[in-house]
Amino acid sequence: LLSQIDSKTIKLIDDDLDDRNAKYNVEQAVLKLQSMQLYSGGLSYWEGSNYVSQHGSIYALHFLSEAKEKGYNVSDDVMNKLRIYVKNMINRSKMRKYSYWENNGYSYRTHIDRNAVYGAYVLAKINKPDKAILNYLRSKKELLSVDSKFMLAMSYKLIGDDKNYKSLLPDYTNPTK
Repeated sequence: LLSQIDSKTIKLIDDDLDDRNAKYNVEQAVLKLQSMQLYSGGLSYWEGSNYVSQHGSIYALHFLSEAKEKGYNVSDDVMNKLRIYVKNMINRSKMRKYSYWENNGYSYRTHIDRNAVYGAYVLAKINKPDKAILNYLRSKKELLSVDSKFMLAMSYKLIGDDKNYKSLLPDYTNPTK
């Protein structure tokens, strides 16, 4: 189950590969994730489901790329389909409107979807950045949450763009700004 691939499983990737139990758990997680890929390239959240989990698909791409980097057997076909799904998903869902209670009534605010930023970060991390997406997200930085600004900044850092990396950091983290 996609929901069970958590930070503990990701930590196992970095554990000593001589630990058979850790290695087995990572291998099983990789196999399970690969078996949950749907026709669209995304992954379902639950085994047997036909519903794609956007965040789960991004998280799985992140996990599988880390596993592959550490030498685990991860299907290139699964990775490519998942990467294409994530890229297409980001292009379709950049903005979210949310409501909150304020002054005895609902108020609404539009913001950049965190999945779009996380997806852009993972694409940059696997050396498949989409600069058009990164630049679009940066152009809307007033609609980014603080954590999304940091993640987008790290995306630029990963592709070697220090100028945009520094421009996205809040003033209190960037003394040269």
